[in-house]
Amino acid sequence: MNQVELTVDAPAAGGESVARTEGGVIFVSGAIPGERVRVEITETKKSFSRGRVAEVCEPSPHRVPDRRIAWGCPDVGGVEYAHVTVDHSRELKRVAALDQFARIGKFDRELMDQLEREFRVTPPVNDGEEWRTRVQLAVAGGRVGMYRAGSHDIVPVTHVPLAVPAINDLNLHQVDLTGAERVEIAVGEAGGAVTVVGGEEIAHRLAEVVPEGWSLMSRAAGRRNRSSAATTLLAGPGRVSHTVRGVTFDLDAEGFWQVHPDAADILSRGVVERVRGDVADLFCGAGLLAVMVARETGARVWGVEGSALAIESARSNAKRAGVDATFDVGRVEKLDALTGADTVVVDPPRAGLDPAVIRLIASSTCGRVVYVSCDGATFSRDAQRLQNSGFQCRDIQAFDLFPLTAHVEFIGTFDRV
Repeated sequence: MNQVELTVDAPAAGGESVARTEGGVIFVSGAIPGERVRVEITETKKSFSRGRVAEVCEPSPHRVPDRRIAWGCPDVGGVEYAHVTVDHSRELKRVAALDQFARIGKFDRELMDQLEREFRVTPPVNDGEEWRTRVQLAVAGGRVGMYRAGSHDIVPVTHVPLAVPAINDLNLHQVDLTGAERVEIAVGEAGGAVTVVGGEEIAHRLAEVVPEGWSLMSRAAGRRNRSSAATTLLAGPGRVSHTVRGVTFDLDAEGFWQVHPDAADILSRGVVERVRGDVADLFCGAGLLAVMVARETGARVWGVEGSALAIESARSNAKRAGVDATFDVGRVEKLDALTGADTVVVDPPRAGLDPAVIRLIASSTCGRVVYVSCDGATFSRDAQRLQNSGFQCRDIQAFDLFPLTAHVEFIGTFDRV
């Protein structure tokens, strides 16, 4: 087993840390910058290596006992800062994001100086360890589980890390799900939904554990398509609802919604504060940002989204909120033009904006872009592309809406110059 003792230098994106040694750069999981650790090398490539902590020789004052041990799932992934105080995890995320802004976004020195002084990762209002309202659990040997960190191996779990209590209260680990591929759970304000991927007969095994008022659904194994044709509703309405500043949003149980209970409020406030004039909301989903902008600014808003189910929900949500917003089904990267928008709001998938969308925005008459992102790398890449297309970054805010994980949510403002 190849091991090396080293001192960790700095945080890196993805929750790892960087150590620069005579033998090259090593990305280390389970370490904290400043620590002296013994590392087991797990992967060696031409320009770098990867490893995990085998022993902590000189611990950081910010180290805490790995929370996953108390949760009964010491090996699972997706909790990259389980061994770090939550306050220091935010500092590590801040430093890693600044590195992405400089290295990928290629922000100029003046902007980087401003960000280094002012940029912070703001905690949510409800800052606890039970925040995840949506989870996907793999199934192996008939038992629910999660992937081992850095692996495709499935580890059985009796407690889902970071999940809201309603998810763990289901006690899915007690149900034999032999034949299922995975289980998807979404929790709303008054109820939730469970989708079993692997066949209707398997989903029926959950009928006794799914609470009254919840939805139970099934989808054929191997199907990633979440269209209504692919999913069978076995019980309940097949929908979940969330309330944001007095507005109720009702959406398909398999549709996209922010994972942290505070996220919809925080992000919609940030967008409302930044828009000016009439607004085009690209990747509008079930209409959260569009509806809140229209309701709280009075702006004319047009939303576009590739999912017909999401657009159906967006129209209903706008009507319920009493706002006059227009929504259309369409692939954003296939749009011919944007007309009449003073501000373009984008909240794309983690992969970020297709170059065609950057060109679409650049060719429009909009004066401002408000960019919401959960991925620092693609946000930084697209920030550079926007700046190369005639926009200048005015501000960036970050919110820790995925506590103890490597992820951060960003809102950036870009003005045409």
